[in-house]
Amino acid sequence: MLSAAFYPGKIITYLFPGDPARDFYIALRLLAAALFAHALARRLGLSRSAALVAALCFSLTGYFKVFVNENYLNADVLLPGLLLFTLRLRDRARLLDFLALALLMFFVINNGHPEAAWFTLLPAAFMMAFTAKSAAQAGRGLVLFMAAGWLSLALSFPMLLPFIELWGRGEHFHAPYAGFFHYPAAQVWALASPWFYGPAPAGAPFLFGFSVAWPEQASGVPGYAETIVPWLCPSLGMTPLLLALIGAGQLRRLSRAEVALLAYSVFFIGVMFGLPAFRWLGLLPIFSFSGNFKHALPLVALSAALLAGRGLDSVLFGKSSGFRIAALTMSLALALLLLGLVPGAQNPAQPYLNPASAGLILVMTATGLWLSLFAWLQGRSRDHKPGTIDLTAAMTAIIATAAVLFSLVLDARHQPMRDPGYEARLLAGGAYEWLKQEQPTGRVYISQDLAPANMNLVLGLADLRVMDGVNDRRLVAAINRVNDHTRSQGGEYWYRTVGYLQPRPEKLSHPLLRLFNLEFAMTAGPLPYNQDIKS
Repeated sequence: MLSAAFYPGKIITYLFPGDPARDFYIALRLLAAALFAHALARRLGLSRSAALVAALCFSLTGYFKVFVNENYLNADVLLPGLLLFTLRLRDRARLLDFLALALLMFFVINNGHPEAAWFTLLPAAFMMAFTAKSAAQAGRGLVLFMAAGWLSLALSFPMLLPFIELWGRGEHFHAPYAGFFHYPAAQVWALASPWFYGPAPAGAPFLFGFSVAWPEQASGVPGYAETIVPWLCPSLGMTPLLLALIGAGQLRRLSRAEVALLAYSVFFIGVMFGLPAFRWLGLLPIFSFSGNFKHALPLVALSAALLAGRGLDSVLFGKSSGFRIAALTMSLALALLLLGLVPGAQNPAQPYLNPASAGLILVMTATGLWLSLFAWLQGRSRDHKPGTIDLTAAMTAIIATAAVLFSLVLDARHQPMRDPGYEARLLAGGAYEWLKQEQPTGRVYISQDLAPANMNLVLGLADLRVMDGVNDRRLVAAINRVNDHTRSQGGEYWYRTVGYLQPRPEKLSHPLLRLFNLEFAMTAGPLPYNQDIKS
C-alpha cells in the first residue's frame, strides 16, 4: 500500500517492471532474513543445524507471512544483520563493521515506514547499551552506533527532506493514544498459531470485531480500554515455540545478547497483549501513537528463533534431560488444548480445533517426545562424549528441522488469502480497458467494492482515493468537507469503515472535487442517484 520509493532494494523492480521482479524482490527479502539470522546465530555460538533452525524460524515467522507484501519487511528482515554488526562493532570497532552497520541503517531508514525503522533501530541500540562488559565498552559502542546513525541519516537526505516537509503539514492515520491498542490477553495462543481455532473469512482484516475510541468520543485516557486485533499475526509456530521453551530453560547458558533479547521480547509481549503495567508505554513520545501491538513482533520472532536453535543444541549436546523435555512437551500440548476453553479465545465460526491445528499439535508433540527419548538415551549412553554429535544426533537434528519447516509451512497454508481477484474485478466489463485507451488526464474514482486504494500504481490510473501513512492535512480537511464529516466522523469513515481517505460515492458531484480534476468514476454498480452526476 505504501511505495517505499527510496528503498535501495527496490531498484530490482524499477529495472525490471512486472510481477516476476516483484515476486523475486519479495522472496529476496525472506532470503535476506534467513541469511542474516543464520549469521547472527553462528556469531552467538550455535551449531550449523541450530543456526539453520533459527534461520527458518525467523524468516518464515507468522508476521512475515501475513505481511509478506508490506514495506515493513524492508526493515524487519535486516534486524538480525543490524544486531550482528552491532555486536561486531562493540567487540572490535573495525572500520568495515562500522560501514556495514551504517549501510544497514541507511536501508532501514529508507524502508518506507517510520514505525518499522524505529522498532528495528531501537533493539540494536538496546543491545549495544546492555550487553557491554564494561561502562567504557558501552560508552564507546554507543558513540560508534550513533556515528553510524548520523552517517546513514546523511545518506538518507533525499528521502528525509520531503518526508519532513510532509510531516510538518501532514496528518497521520493514528489517533492520539493509539499506543494503547493491543491484542487481548485471552488470545495469547496466537503465538502458537494465529488461526488456531479456525480462520477468519477470506478478506476479513480482523479475526474478531474491534472498537477504537477517537479522541472526541473517549473519556479518561483515550483508547486505554480499547482493543485492536488486526490480522492476529504473532504466530511463532508450534514446534519452534517448543524448541524455544527448551532453549529458555537453559538460561544460565545463554549469552548476554540472548538474555537481552529475551528480556526485551518479554517486555514487548506484555505491551502487545495489553498487560496493565506494560501498556503505560503508550504514554511515552513516539510509542504514544505507534502500533506497539505489531511492530515489535520481528524482534520477538528473532529472539524465539535463536532460543529454538539454542534449545536444539541443548538436546544434541546432552545439556537437557529427557524427562524435562517430555514434561514440557506434554504441558505445552495440554495448555494449547485447554486454551480453547477460555472465554474470548475462540473464533465464533469455529468453536474448537480445526484439522490443521490438530495436526500441528500432533507434530509438535511427536517431535518433543522424540527429542526427550534421544536425550534420555544419550544420558544413559556410556560411549557418548559430551559436546559431540553422532549419527543418531544428526538424524535428530534433521527430524527437528523438518518438523519446524512443516509447522511453519502448514501454518502458512492455513492462513486465508486476503480477498484476491482485485485485478479481475477491475477488468470485468471493459471499463478499465476503455480508460486506458482514453488516457484521461484527470483523476479516476475507483469504488471500494472493486479494489483498494493505490491499486492505481499497478494499473496506471490516478485514483482519487489515498492510502498513506501521512496525508496532507489540507487534503484531509477537503475530503471531510466533501463528505460533511467532522474530524471524528472522518476518522471513523476513512480509518475504520473503508480504510482509505476517500469521498463517499454519493458526494462525487461536490463542487470541491472539481479542484481535484475528477473526470471518471468506476463502480461495480450504479452510483447513488444524483441529478448533478451526468455520466
